[in-house]
Amino acid sequence: MRERPLALALGGLAALAGALGIGRFVYTPILPLMAEDLGLSAAMAGFIASANFAGYLVGALLAATPLLRGSRRGWLLGALAVSAISTGAMAAVSSPVAFMALRFVGGGASAFVLVFASALILDRLSVAGQSRLSAVHFAGVGTGIALSAALVSILVVEGHDWRALWSASGIVSFLALAIVAALVPGGREAVTVTLRSAEAGGRGLPALVTAYGLFGFGYVITATFLVAIVREVAALRAIEPVVWLIVGLAAAPSVAFWTWTAGRLGLAGTFAIACLAEAVGVAASVAWGAVPGALLAGSSSAARSWASRRSASCWRGGFRAVSRGASSPS
Repeated sequence: MRERPLALALGGLAALAGALGIGRFVYTPILPLMAEDLGLSAAMAGFIASANFAGYLVGALLAATPLLRGSRRGWLLGALAVSAISTGAMAAVSSPVAFMALRFVGGGASAFVLVFASALILDRLSVAGQSRLSAVHFAGVGTGIALSAALVSILVVEGHDWRALWSASGIVSFLALAIVAALVPGGREAVTVTLRSAEAGGRGLPALVTAYGLFGFGYVITATFLVAIVREVAALRAIEPVVWLIVGLAAAPSVAFWTWTAGRLGLAGTFAIACLAEAVGVAASVAWGAVPGALLAGSSSAARSWASRRSASCWRGGFRAVSRGASSPS
């Protein structure tokens, strides 16, 4: 394990790309085709998206309980499999209720992947003295978004419908599972984080939850409907194939950039700047109905990706402290 830190980081990248970049966010570029073919209203599309976020919330809470036993790697691979299955299964149903059920399950699986991949990969990178490679791990979300954008665009050009897009996305998610299984080996490792560490990290938890909750409320509508917004505006339709690609390309290197910024301005100040950048992008998505506005809305995802990384790092220590003993199978 100590000799392959880059492989571990790439395994983490593949995990987040499959479960979050694709499993959680591919709904955005596929939504316009689904809405057109099935006659989905904006409200129903929002309910389907909300089911995914609700599943993510439930999954994050469950993954942090001390009730879970067994290998972190086992939970990670299992959650990746559930994410891939629930993603591909979207092609086999047509009912809004079925869509919501599958997206709820997929949301829960993506939360499990984020929790267990971050705990496992970041721990091992720290032991190997390569914590800087955590930026590679968290680049997985943006990488998955960019990959899904390219996949959807290619299939649409070839004339495939929304069902084919979901099927292909599920297949790619299974490929991510295979990559993670190959790059993240099993093993046993000592867990040195104590309950005191969790308590120290939990003093600011209410503020963190409030700030990150408001941050999520601010961007989630745009994150869900950005491609649909672009399709509805005649002046923007030409960039529909690339706007979601820009979201991914901006998010992938953002963790490294914002971590560098935080090292100079501090976490609180950097988080405030990231929130401001995201707010400007969200406002631009609806107030600036031109190509520069849409591109700005997409590129503002760079702030979102880093904020997700900071939240994951903050509660990771508490999760490890309450759910693992002196030694844990990986």
